[in-house]
Amino acid sequence: MTSGAPPVAGFAGGAWHETGPWQCCAADPGRAAPPPDAAWESVPVPGVASETHAAASMPRDEIEQRDWWFRTAVPAADATGWLVFEGVATIAEVFVNGVAGARSANAFVPFAVPLDPRPDGGDTEVLLCCRALGRAAIPARPRARWRTRLVEDNAVRWHRTPLAGRMPGWWSGPPVVGPWRPVRRLAGGHLRDVHLQTTVTGDGVSAVRFAASVRGMSGPTAATLVVGGHRVSLTLQGTGDDVGLSGQGELPGLALWWPHTHGTPVLHDAAVECTNADGTTTRIPLAPAGFRAVAWDADAGVLTINGVRVFARGACWTVFDPRRATDDAAARASAVEQVVAGGLNLVRVTGCFPYVDAATLEAFDRAGVMVWHDIALASMDYPFADAAFAEGLSHEIAVQARRWAAHACVVVAGGGSEVGQQPAMLGMPPETWQSPFLLDVVPRVLAAAAPGLPWVPYVPGGGADLPFRADAPVSHYFGVGAYRRGVDDIRRSGVRFAAECLAFSHVPDERTLLESVAHPAAFRHDSGWRAGMPRDNAVAWDFGDVRDHYLEQRYGVHAQRLRTDDPERYLALSRSVSGEVVAAALAEMRRPGGATGAVLWWLRDMMPGDGWGLIDAAGRVKPAWWHVRRALQPVAVFVTDEGLNGLLVHVVNDAPTALSTTLEVRRVRHDRVVEVGATDLVVAPRGAQSVGAEVVLGGFRDLTWSYRFGPAGHDAVQVRLLDRSGERMADAWHWISPPPAATSREVPALTAEAEADAQADAQADAQADAQADAQGLVVTLSASVLERGIVVEADGCTADDAWFDLAPGERRRVRLRRSGERAAAGAGGLVTVRSLGARGTLTVTAASS
Repeated sequence: MTSGAPPVAGFAGGAWHETGPWQCCAADPGRAAPPPDAAWESVPVPGVASETHAAASMPRDEIEQRDWWFRTAVPAADATGWLVFEGVATIAEVFVNGVAGARSANAFVPFAVPLDPRPDGGDTEVLLCCRALGRAAIPARPRARWRTRLVEDNAVRWHRTPLAGRMPGWWSGPPVVGPWRPVRRLAGGHLRDVHLQTTVTGDGVSAVRFAASVRGMSGPTAATLVVGGHRVSLTLQGTGDDVGLSGQGELPGLALWWPHTHGTPVLHDAAVECTNADGTTTRIPLAPAGFRAVAWDADAGVLTINGVRVFARGACWTVFDPRRATDDAAARASAVEQVVAGGLNLVRVTGCFPYVDAATLEAFDRAGVMVWHDIALASMDYPFADAAFAEGLSHEIAVQARRWAAHACVVVAGGGSEVGQQPAMLGMPPETWQSPFLLDVVPRVLAAAAPGLPWVPYVPGGGADLPFRADAPVSHYFGVGAYRRGVDDIRRSGVRFAAECLAFSHVPDERTLLESVAHPAAFRHDSGWRAGMPRDNAVAWDFGDVRDHYLEQRYGVHAQRLRTDDPERYLALSRSVSGEVVAAALAEMRRPGGATGAVLWWLRDMMPGDGWGLIDAAGRVKPAWWHVRRALQPVAVFVTDEGLNGLLVHVVNDAPTALSTTLEVRRVRHDRVVEVGATDLVVAPRGAQSVGAEVVLGGFRDLTWSYRFGPAGHDAVQVRLLDRSGERMADAWHWISPPPAATSREVPALTAEAEADAQADAQADAQADAQADAQGLVVTLSASVLERGIVVEADGCTADDAWFDLAPGERRRVRLRRSGERAAAGAGGLVTVRSLGARGTLTVTAASS
């Protein structure tokens, strides 16, 4: 049983109980009851029909040609209150003790069914029937004006259901059928239809508007909304068991919510206090509330939070359990932590994926991660002109928008994924790109449900002649990536806010490969692994081919020959190259005067393979994540090659305080540092500065080797930010020489010392949970030559940095945090160090403290 903050959006208070056990069976479509000889199987809920043995023996298409019945029993003593279905796919009917209780045709809208005890005192039987979607009648009009390759069956445009299993290019498998989100029993007094709107006035004062209805309480006589210590009196309407509450007020002095890159994501406790007829008070907790002012410049593609222009950088959120189209709490918590650690400050939930639940939005609130949330629309010609469809979709949007209004993290609502782009790319006239529903109806729905929330009707959209132009205020930019352009194309194309961009096939680390592939070096030819290789549907190339293109362009190798002759080397370079290219592209976008936002496609893979995600399907960060992390930190430095104009260094400070730093520019050869120059900088709060690298060095050095008057005088240029004590804060590299296509060195040219991390041990001792993060390690590295792609590993440990480079003579301390079941006891343990410069690894044993 749970109580307190609501597990389901729109509800608050009461006592929540899990239901079950549940069983499931398949049946011929159209039956009024499950067949008497049904073969019932135990299933988890949330769960889906494809998890049953019956579905496993069917062709995938047959699953939606059958009705699927789910059943459970509620003990007689508990058969009061409500059953709350958070999401059922798709055409669902609920029967309680044989009596019809509810019907739903929208997998994205929760609904509740009252529970009644059986007259004979027995357990209450609950039946849920998910009707055969493949047999569902659909109107003949309006006919689809275009068809998309995204899905196999364009008839799904009529159904409000997850697209899981319907997108063969990158979300194949069985369709989602059944209670894919939790079914819980709600007992006791509670609030329903909770609608909390938080805003910030033009004067910077926080304000709140609230509405809800009271259920299961004996007529409260008064009610007060309490937020951050402020009290707002609520008006009561109605009597008996259904009393409406409403009110609004200003809350001066409350600290504002910021994305974590720009400040502190402050949240304030919230609750409703109801005074009962007997004089007692019932306190009903609400989800914590955040207050922020958000604005969107639709012409420029610029997002501002609390009056500050924010470079929004992030990734598209996926689902972590593709069979159920959902995720669990542990996976969600880990992913949010990785988002923050990676320097990302926004996730986009695209129209290809289901709406995230209340727990996920609350996690983003707490972490300071902004959310761009699309309506669940993707590429298809939806029947907006059909009155019933439009009415149902409007209700769905209103339900979701009321949830978004209560969460400071939600900063933009989008009109789905490529709904306007698809017909435009098919050469259809402009009147087919634009829908009155998205342009007129949805804004009215949002104005009532989430006033002030920016609305972007077409994503991408806003181009001068076509909605998908790269210089549109909102673009999907895959010039770098799928279309194999160089990083300089970003500036040439005039990219502004790239709501999707930089799709690459990122290779996971060794552990993930070993778990999935018999011979990791031959991963490109493993049939199971290739199933996780993303590709556009009905094309003759995949994103591994795209990565190979950049491997050849950036490293000067022949990808196919290297893969054949030296597969281990091919694997090592493939792990590095995609992250390097993405980091270089992000530097171009994030520089002063560059793009206004960059959202990578995707955050996490849904199945094993070298997918688009920065995180693999097992939840581990990939090598590319480390490159992206360095480019996106709140305080960062990066370089751009300006051709004959030299090398430009950009220092960015997103923090709310000024940055005092020393900028150091170093010319580096393979075996020594040739020259060092330095200058002191003060970068304003939430500001940036650009400095010519040769200005720091004191004169012309042909740092980009553009003039080529002779052999290059260096192999690389390293720029570093140092704090006032001389410690490195951030660094970036510009490469003249690629890593060698082959290397004969057996071990990295590094010295390494490992010891117990006194800082981590002290933190562990201070924690109440003695098992948490005990026994950290510190590895101190020193390079004798220029080393690239350095990785430090120890069994059961997580490093605080990886895939970094060191100049000759440079030292770096890497902290390893021990946690999890595989962590070795004590401070001892074997540490391995590898790099792109060697075939083998360097090993060192940690000294005991």
